[in-house]
Amino acid sequence: MRRNTDIPKIKELHSKSRATADVYRFVFKGYMSGWVIFTICDETGELSVQSDWGCWGHRWNTEHLGNGATLTEFIRDRDPEYADYLANKLSYSMPVNEREVADEKGTEKAIRSLILENRKTGEIDEETARMAWDDVDSFMSEYSEVGPAHAYYVMPPTISDALGSDIYESCFKTVENRNLTVLRESLLPMLIRELKEEHEQQKG
Repeated sequence: MRRNTDIPKIKELHSKSRATADVYRFVFKGYMSGWVIFTICDETGELSVQSDWGCWGHRWNTEHLGNGATLTEFIRDRDPEYADYLANKLSYSMPVNEREVADEKGTEKAIRSLILENRKTGEIDEETARMAWDDVDSFMSEYSEVGPAHAYYVMPPTISDALGSDIYESCFKTVENRNLTVLRESLLPMLIRELKEEHEQQKG
């Protein structure tokens, strides 16, 4: 691979420092077996997540956490049943096509519902509706491979003729990436509860 020579070299060092962090490790067994490591650095405001389900990280401005709180306290004081804020921060740099994946069941249901609706309103005749309906299974098989971004290239004319541009506007459904859902609904709540429990033990 040829190196990119257009990137300017970093030469002038302004400052340097070292910081320590707290590390929380969890290992799971059973159906959802795996591991996760959370690294929290209060000094730099960094939260890092390394796991079997993915890796995420974010740095907060430590001066903006409110009431002089550390990052550990900031995370601890959140509601474990509502980890959306933390999950959104950690996944902010993820491309949209990695945040969301095709919802095949939802897409098929929407396509078939639109075929029925267009037939009911008389926008398409019975033969057109039947041909489109019969081709949905083969289209969904292709759709599962290419996803919404390339669905146009594998869509049978029978379906596109029956639904027109409406299919692109209302039928292609997506759901949150499974690993991101694990982060949001399982891993982060676990960290928040651990920090709360640790705090209660320290007070006692």
